[in-house]
Amino acid sequence: MIFLKLFLAFAKVGLFSFGGGYAALPLIRDMIVSELSWMTEEEFADIMVISEMTPGPITINAATFVGINEAGIGGAVAATLGFVFPSAVIISILAVLLKKYGDLKPVRHILSVMRPCVIGLIAAAGVKMLLEAIGEGSFMHPHIDVFTVIIFFAGIAIMRRIKPSPIVVMAASGVLGIIVYALPSLLH
Repeated sequence: MIFLKLFLAFAKVGLFSFGGGYAALPLIRDMIVSELSWMTEEEFADIMVISEMTPGPITINAATFVGINEAGIGGAVAATLGFVFPSAVIISILAVLLKKYGDLKPVRHILSVMRPCVIGLIAAAGVKMLLEAIGEGSFMHPHIDVFTVIIFFAGIAIMRRIKPSPIVVMAASGVLGIIVYALPSLLH
């Protein structure tokens, strides 16, 4: 039964998400945290970090990790297939239709109107994740962790000026986080 629930939950997200992985994140979050209560906000944020760092599309990684968390390997398969199935069907149909009707002005107009909506979804997910990453609290009254903000802006500056691999910046940020947050509690 849990496999069917995972498949249907992620099929619903896969059916209604348009615009790529980051646009689907608010839908996944609402489904997993708010609607089904499978995870807390913190657990979901952890899954997003792991999904971002793991090779492959973030939403498929998220579906896989949520599935593993809920029902092991079978849950991972069910959630991943549920997320991919609607997209595969829709893209197959759209490919045929766009090949036939893609040059029509109404079709081009519909696609151009959808772009700002997708950008808005991505921006909303990004702002929410940023606020969760730098502190706790609400959007209007965040309790910001100053050290996390410093690491965030230092990472941006290093990426823009020196242009190292993002993996190096993430690893260095993780080491700094361990030194500042975990090491003092281990030493006491």
